[in-house]
Amino acid sequence: MPISTTVVVALFGRHGGALSSIRPDDLLGDIIRTLIQRNAFDLNQYEDVKAVNYPI
Repeated sequence: MPISTTVVVALFGRHGGALSSIRPDDLLGDIIRTLIQRNAFDLNQYEDVKAVNYPI
């Protein structure tokens, strides 16, 4: 089973900042959409997508 790792970074701002009106699940949707665009896999081959909060 092949394993692929792709990193997509979505920055977040401060409380009440420019991204405060965007729902977190919409931000995650954009990340998953980018993941799919960057990798030429059949959509049925995706099993797990992990989203983590990694402090920069």
